[in-house]
Amino acid sequence: MAVAARSQEVGAEAPWPGKRWELRSALRAGRRARDASRRTGRDPAVQLIRAGQALVLEGEGQFTVRQLADRAGVALQTFYRHFGSKDELLLAVLEENVEDGVEEMEAIAARETDPVEQLRVVVQLPILMSTEPEAYRRLRFHARERLPLSELDPAESELAFAPYRRIVEDHIRRVDRATSRVAAAPARDADLVMRLVVAYAHAIGIGALPWSADECADHLWEFCRAALWRTPGAAVEPVEPVESGA
Repeated sequence: MAVAARSQEVGAEAPWPGKRWELRSALRAGRRARDASRRTGRDPAVQLIRAGQALVLEGEGQFTVRQLADRAGVALQTFYRHFGSKDELLLAVLEENVEDGVEEMEAIAARETDPVEQLRVVVQLPILMSTEPEAYRRLRFHARERLPLSELDPAESELAFAPYRRIVEDHIRRVDRATSRVAAAPARDADLVMRLVVAYAHAIGIGALPWSADECADHLWEFCRAALWRTPGAAVEPVEPVESGA
C-alpha cells in the first residue's frame, strides 16, 4: 500500500511508493543517522551540500562528484550513500540556498514595523539582492539548473521554492490582520507572487532582463500590491473596439 510521505505545498500528496514497514524502517534509519551526526558534530550530507554551495559560487555548478567529495572531506562512497546522483545534490543545494535566502529576508523584513512594508521587502529582496556578486552567482546557478531539475523531478523542484511561498503567504496574512486590506486568496496569491518573483530573478540571472534591478523591483511591487487587494471576483469591463473613421 502506498503511504503519503509528506503533503505538497500546492497540489496532491506525494505517495511513498512502497509498504508501510519500509517507510517506518527508512524513517528509523534516518533518525539514527541524524542522532549519530549530532553526537559526532559531523553530518556528511550537510558537509556535501555546503561543499556544493561553495563550488556553485566558484564554478557555477561545473564540478564533478569526486571534486565535491574531496571538497567536503568525505569518501566518494559516502556521497552515493546520501545522494543518488549529482542532480540530487544540486537539488539539495537549490533547496538550501532558498532556505538561507528566506532566513535573511525574514531578518531584513523584521526591521520594518509596518506589515505592508515588510511584505514589500519580501517581494523586492530576491530582485534587489541580485546586485550583490555572490547572490548574482547563485541566481545564475538557479536559473540554469531549475528547468533541468524540474524535468528530472517536478514535485521536489516545486517544493524547493516552498519556503519563499510560505513567507509571502505569511506576510500577506499579517497585512490582512493588521489593516483593513483583505487578500482575495492568500495561499493562491502567494503562489502567483512566488512564481512571478522567481521568473524575474532568474531572468536577471541569465542576463535577459532589459531593466535595472531597481526598476524591476519597484514595478514588481506596484503590480503585486495592486493585484493582492483586488475586489474578489470583480469583473473586468470589456474594452469597446475603436472604430476607424471612414
